[in-house]
Amino acid sequence: MGSSVCGWRIEAYLGAGRSAEVYRAVNAKTGRDGALKILTDRSAEMRRRFMMEIEAMREIGGGAIPALLAAGEADGAPFFVMEYLQAPFLPLDRPEAWNFARALAAAVADIHSRGWIHRDIKPANVLMRRNGDVVLIDFGLARRKDETERDDRRFGVGTPGFAAPEQLVEGKSDERSDVYSLGKMVRAAYGRRLPRRLAAVLHKATSDDPSERQRSALDFLLELEAAPRWHLAAVAGVVVALAAAVLAAVLALSGPSGGGHADNGGERRAAVFPASPPDLPESLEKQPGETDEDRFARLMTRAETGDSKAKMLVGECLFHGRGVATNLVESFKWYGRAAADGEPGAQATMGVMRLYGRGCERDPEAAATWFACAAEAGHAGAMSDLAFCYLNGIGVERDDYAGFAWAMLSAKRGNAAAQGMVGECYLGGRGTADDADKAREWLEKSASGGNKRARMLLDTYFGP
Repeated sequence: MGSSVCGWRIEAYLGAGRSAEVYRAVNAKTGRDGALKILTDRSAEMRRRFMMEIEAMREIGGGAIPALLAAGEADGAPFFVMEYLQAPFLPLDRPEAWNFARALAAAVADIHSRGWIHRDIKPANVLMRRNGDVVLIDFGLARRKDETERDDRRFGVGTPGFAAPEQLVEGKSDERSDVYSLGKMVRAAYGRRLPRRLAAVLHKATSDDPSERQRSALDFLLELEAAPRWHLAAVAGVVVALAAAVLAAVLALSGPSGGGHADNGGERRAAVFPASPPDLPESLEKQPGETDEDRFARLMTRAETGDSKAKMLVGECLFHGRGVATNLVESFKWYGRAAADGEPGAQATMGVMRLYGRGCERDPEAAATWFACAAEAGHAGAMSDLAFCYLNGIGVERDDYAGFAWAMLSAKRGNAAAQGMVGECYLGGRGTADDADKAREWLEKSASGGNKRARMLLDTYFGP
């Protein structure tokens, strides 16, 4: 070792594939570590694939793809240097496997949202940053979704054991092909300790028939997130007991009385979008002579480097038309990227967009799943929205106990809509015992927060 390639000093040999060798390298000037990959197979097809990998990193490097540090040719051989990452050792312990599965699904969803299909997701092509982010490498077989599919049968698309049947047999692929590989990777992460609650999700993902799989990696992530939450929420008494413990309030539980007063009607609904455009972050303080368009461009630059909060703000700006033309479809995509990064506010907004079909197809089940993700992270508005879904059977099976529990959690955090729902539950005995005094107390809190429905119920049942 000790040789150098365009300013990168080779420190260690890491491995080789059928067309390239990989080395650990250090930048002679900055001291930064990198992984140097150099093409050894000079055939036209292998060179095309190698250049495709460089193109993918240039276009969407960072986030779910390694950052490209350098690229060029050395003695006629193309090479590139990417950030140095570690490979996870599979299988993992259950908690680590769960985090890995979600992070991998989010990474695949990210590249899909940017218009790429990987086509070779396997253990050797999945690395991790120190913060737990999953990163996909080796885009030699990748293609753009809008690219006319080539006849790849003679080259063999993907790796047996992880590639979808249609890739290996027919040379065909789309997002569902990556979903198949994703399912196989999650199985590998758990080994023989796969939780039963995830079995159905993975069985669907790894179906030989593409039409039976989840439509995309984002749908796979939603079902993955939903599996443990609905499993827990089904035990209604446990949910309420946990909520009561957190709130230090002993709740008297009784079965649903039926015919209560907390129906669907009136104004009450899940959360709506902010009435005014968002404020751009202080770090983007308007500079002399700068327009809103200029500030949005700076925000977009931050979002494209992987800043999850910036991704969420891009979604908000696109929704409200601040610094850019209103575009609900693009807004939905950027909220989705931030949501996949774990931003609770973006997850809650994804729920609302899915619930009302803003910039996307209306999908109540997906809406309830996103509300659950944000609620688990402590987002009070999402807790209220999830309570609304449970109390009205929207996207989930109607469950008064779970609805009341989530409404109470949100109400204790000052959410006026949730306070109104708690009052109605006490008024009609839904998920808790009838209690007129508590009903009035919570309805008054809600009305003081501006909830007109709560004021109407107070006037109707307790007098003006």
